[in-house]
Amino acid sequence: MLRRWLLYLATLAGCIVFLFAYQQRYAWVILLAVLCLPLLGLMVSLPMMLTTKLRLTLPSHCVIGEHFPVSGEFHAPLGNTQTHWHLQVGQARKAPGTALPTQHCGMLLCRPVRVRIYDCLGLFFFVPRTKKEHRLFVRPTALPVSDFPELERRLTQAWRPKYGGGLAENHEIRLYRPGDSLNQIHWKLSAKAGKLVIREAMEPLNSQAILALTLGGTPEEMDRKLGRLLWLGSRLLEQNLQFCVRAASGKQILQLQADSPEALMSVLDQLLAAPPAAGDAPADSFYSPRLYTIGGEPDEN
Repeated sequence: MLRRWLLYLATLAGCIVFLFAYQQRYAWVILLAVLCLPLLGLMVSLPMMLTTKLRLTLPSHCVIGEHFPVSGEFHAPLGNTQTHWHLQVGQARKAPGTALPTQHCGMLLCRPVRVRIYDCLGLFFFVPRTKKEHRLFVRPTALPVSDFPELERRLTQAWRPKYGGGLAENHEIRLYRPGDSLNQIHWKLSAKAGKLVIREAMEPLNSQAILALTLGGTPEEMDRKLGRLLWLGSRLLEQNLQFCVRAASGKQILQLQADSPEALMSVLDQLLAAPPAAGDAPADSFYSPRLYTIGGEPDEN
């Protein structure tokens, strides 16, 4: 912008020199036209400047290490004009086209700054209102945990009647009750016992697993903790096993449920947005055979 003003002033100075050198009528016309040029350019560009809006074209989430450049587009219904802007990401300021910092898990708060919309000559600019901060969640990649089978064995503790009956690996023999299906009657045992006996299909009643972790530590430790949480949660969901996540965050313990892959991703986003725990506050202050504590050590098994 300063360079354009210097160029304009140099042009204006040249017109003044030309006027004193030749003293002709058309020299006055040229000088008057150059004097009015900034105002004329502003008047022509003002409708475009006032209606141009910046829209960030950033995703709501990405995977750790995924490359995403700073990108946005200006919506100009009355025509395009010159623009300039930067993106504030945390404490850093990024120019359009530069890469976002996705080396570690976390939530990036992105806000447009120094947004300027120039007139057609680039001599004046307008600062529009910008939208609120854009949140970009950098999610982890799954990190396997070797002792998951042991956790799976801890969960099956009881059996319950299978809804609707049908085939099952385990069955229970009991006396017939009004309302039971006649197809479930075990005729041989009924003949021996002298009473109607049914063979009821049973299914395992899985207790709810508890995945505990403390939000805090170095960025590398947080990457490992959340990566292990993603892997464990995905495996539990594949086995139709219920679980909840207990996380020490700030001055409280977060307890979050996940019953689907979408819910698991929502839990991860809430953990990414939560503040770190004060000190090394543990999330597992009790013992349970259904509890698994997730650490951030490199050699955890």
